[in-house]
Amino acid sequence: MEARMRNPIRLYMSMSLDGYIAGPDDRPGQELGRDGGRLFNWLDDRESDGPNGQVYREALATGAVISGRRTFELAGRWQGDHHDGVPIFVLTHHVDDGDVPPGHAQFVTDVEDCAREAREAAGDRPVMVHGAGAAQALLRAGQLDEMEIHLVQVLLGDGRRLFDHTPLRPGGDVKTLFVSYRVTDLDQSLHFYSALGYAEVGRVEGGDGTRLVILKFPGESAASLELVHRPGDGRVDVGSGFDHLAIQVDTLATTLEMLTVAGLEPEPIQHPAGPHGPKTSWLTDPDGYRIELVQWPPGHPDGITEADFS
Repeated sequence: MEARMRNPIRLYMSMSLDGYIAGPDDRPGQELGRDGGRLFNWLDDRESDGPNGQVYREALATGAVISGRRTFELAGRWQGDHHDGVPIFVLTHHVDDGDVPPGHAQFVTDVEDCAREAREAAGDRPVMVHGAGAAQALLRAGQLDEMEIHLVQVLLGDGRRLFDHTPLRPGGDVKTLFVSYRVTDLDQSLHFYSALGYAEVGRVEGGDGTRLVILKFPGESAASLELVHRPGDGRVDVGSGFDHLAIQVDTLATTLEMLTVAGLEPEPIQHPAGPHGPKTSWLTDPDGYRIELVQWPPGHPDGITEADFS
């Protein structure tokens, strides 16, 4: 505790009145998002003796920097020097072979190791935190000591928030990883799910002939379905426990045409909630698993949320 009081890990962040730290569509070439540069107009006054100058000098007096990987890349890796040659610790999930960051930067994959090494490197000076991702990771790990939020008198209306999707509870975030079920004929099932639009992410083969194939839709960021083939277990009996898998589509009629051409047999379009509700269709995979295809009405957001039940 004494070390943390001596050199706290401190988040410095400029934020709009409506809670955004970057405008929408932040990307290389538009690093602060659309109109997000207004959050940093105060830097024009950074050489003054007033509050803007005080904040700027305080930030540059820090002895180390912790950054998220996304922030680090959007900033052009700061050419290896954020300020005064202090060490830069970049939190990342993965480091590619041969990817050595420039100058005083280094990649760290464990958040607690990152915090410890940054404190040691900073000596008696505070540690600056750069980026929402790093702040969220440190907060979840109990390593973020202070937050200095610079509330800027602008309204962005949209963009990136500081604490989006950040659970303020021990243990971190929890979410569904993927659905997994057993299939009788792996090749036949792969043909079926490939026709639906799934793409293979990877597979694992066991010594007893077991094969696991991980699938995702092209628009998904991670796997959503696993097919498990265990020859020794015989044919699949779906039974009464599994009900169905629901898949969202953009245009149901076009999807059904494509599935029919691929040799699948989707059922006719239904309107279970009336003419102004979602459109649905059903089909059955080679093992008897039921699949519901859903097209939301215009203006409905992706997925099902609390708003659907209010």
